Amino acid sequence: MEKHIPKNILFLASWYPSKTHNTLGNFCQRHAQAIATENQVTVVYLAKDITMNEPFRIEVYEIKGVKEIICYYQKKGIAGSGYIKAFNYVVKTELLDQIHTFDLVHVNVLYRAGLLALQLKKSINLPFIITEHWTGYHNSKKVKYVQKFFSKKVAKEASRLVPVSAHLGDAMHKFGLKTPYTVVPNVVDTDLFKPRLKKDGIFTFIHVSSLVDDHKNVSGIITAFSHVMDDVPANLKIIGDGEISTYLKLAQKLKIPEERFSIEGEQTLEQVADKMASSHCLILFSNYENQPCVIPEAHAAGIPIIATDVGGISEHLTPAHGVLITKGNSFELEEAMKFVFSNHSSYDPNWLHNYVNEHFSVKAIAQYYSKIYNEIT
Repeated sequence: MEKHIPKNILFLASWYPSKTHNTLGNFCQRHAQAIATENQVTVVYLAKDITMNEPFRIEVYEIKGVKEIICYYQKKGIAGSGYIKAFNYVVKTELLDQIHTFDLVHVNVLYRAGLLALQLKKSINLPFIITEHWTGYHNSKKVKYVQKFFSKKVAKEASRLVPVSAHLGDAMHKFGLKTPYTVVPNVVDTDLFKPRLKKDGIFTFIHVSSLVDDHKNVSGIITAFSHVMDDVPANLKIIGDGEISTYLKLAQKLKIPEERFSIEGEQTLEQVADKMASSHCLILFSNYENQPCVIPEAHAAGIPIIATDVGGISEHLTPAHGVLITKGNSFELEEAMKFVFSNHSSYDPNWLHNYVNEHFSVKAIAQYYSKIYNEIT
């Protein structure tokens, strides 16, 4: 790889953790932190907060080498003008002296931060790239006309699209975003997620997600587990930041013993890493995805996965990684649970971890992006 000269990157995020939603876009934050190991990164995120008395409030942080500028703004303005006004306020109060020193704008999630990048390109000729995570491109009929129109307008001016999977990149092209793309996956902290060779207690299947059922099909996982629990002496652990009472009631209805089922709310990344490492297999029974972070995190923790063949999941799931099943197929899920339970020793925790190190680690992601930055600037 050619020598990289560090760039000064303005990182505009449509999703990012803030006081209004502390887990939204945490994968975008991890991208920024990885990139900051080889470049200078300033993040700007605009968070709507209708409870504020003042029109704008800015908070600035330094976290893991990244300067984060979070601007909270009231919901005012027509057709998104409040969002644009908030960005102009940030530029005026926080970036005016350095706006011309940036080499590149890096957008995370095209809509709406891409509108800001387009504004900067038109006004001061700053090139920009777009990293994309959004699943909405897979069903364009549900996307509003205004979003379609502006997404195409922004993408046309981008120097590169960077989807987290090839499947997403193809969906973006079919959507009408014809700019060339380069795939860069999500990042995993391989120092935090690592194998634990000695597990605690009984064999455990684990699921980690937002717990949105029409997306993650959590109820399908619980139901499948209830069908195999007499043949598979294992536990099911579920972790997520969504509503849990519905799933507790479902487990009780299906007569799953309390000692074999647990569900917990939002956890820190450190807690998730610990619980993955102490488990034996991750289950992701999603109806749609792009390239979910929990899969390489599970592999980095040394455990195989069972996942549906949706989005870009199959791009990093071979028989050595786990079992790929058909979306919505409960029978295949049940058989996969039996298979992984019976053949768990055939999966190599160190090989799984090393695979993630090569493709998803902080170092790997930083190098991927530094190469793209070099090509553009």
